[in-house]
Amino acid sequence: MIPYDLQGITLRQIEIFFKCAELQNFTKAAAELHVTPGMISKKIADLEAVLNFSLFFRQKNRVALTEEGKSLYAAWRQPVEAMTSRAEDIKEYSKQNRTINFFLWRSTNPERYFVPLMNAILAEEDVLFRIISSEDPCSLDDIASGKLDIAFMPKFMERGVREMESLDSFLALPSPLYAALSENNPLSEKKVLLMEDLQGVNLLSYEGMVPWYTEMVRELCLEHGFSARLKTVEKQVFSTNYLHMDKNAALITDKYFHAFRSNAVEYRELQNTESGLLMIYRKNVPAHVRHLLEFAWNFYKEFR
Repeated sequence: MIPYDLQGITLRQIEIFFKCAELQNFTKAAAELHVTPGMISKKIADLEAVLNFSLFFRQKNRVALTEEGKSLYAAWRQPVEAMTSRAEDIKEYSKQNRTINFFLWRSTNPERYFVPLMNAILAEEDVLFRIISSEDPCSLDDIASGKLDIAFMPKFMERGVREMESLDSFLALPSPLYAALSENNPLSEKKVLLMEDLQGVNLLSYEGMVPWYTEMVRELCLEHGFSARLKTVEKQVFSTNYLHMDKNAALITDKYFHAFRSNAVEYRELQNTESGLLMIYRKNVPAHVRHLLEFAWNFYKEFR
């Protein structure tokens, strides 16, 4: 049973009552609540009229709770604190469930394309995001299952996206393919290469690299009239700036995949080829992720 007619008591009156009880001064309470002392006095008087008992002893420069006021303060404080705590819990839960999980393949130099996007978004609205980064490409299953919301990956991963009905993607940043060559490779003297120029060199790959990359290289070579001379190497070659890369080898790579900086490596555009950076996501993403994807789509149209 509720002992008072709460229909006649507002949350504002309760807030004022708490503030006056804690500060023991109507004038200080008015200053903190950005109202006049007269309004404080009226709201407390109205509250006392509803309750039919006095809440405060009035003195010249301070007020003090009556016994009835102390009892009411203790009785109301607990449920109000519980409501406030619950509201904070819900707010935090909401934040966590609106966090967007990005996967960035570290080798793609995300500072070139991801940082500008985030700066542009945060300049307009508050976006909560978490970045998962790795030296290896992400598992598309992690996007399909909801562990990841968005992944930035090279275009050859599009083959994997097409194999999964739940996934979709768009080409955020189109670019031609590139060839990474040792500086003593004769082909490095040319500013732009044709695919046919790579006919006589070993095209590097390593066991364990996502299969779509190898398929892309094979098909690309066949389109230009020759079979790929694939050379499987240890992954260490790719993590040591190509220090072991000989002059008769090349890696077909991407403009956004120049992670292996070295004075011994030259990058040359492969004319008449297409690649770029995909944004991969689930087809049924939540509204806040969809909103970010739309923002990114428009942003990258200008960014290009």
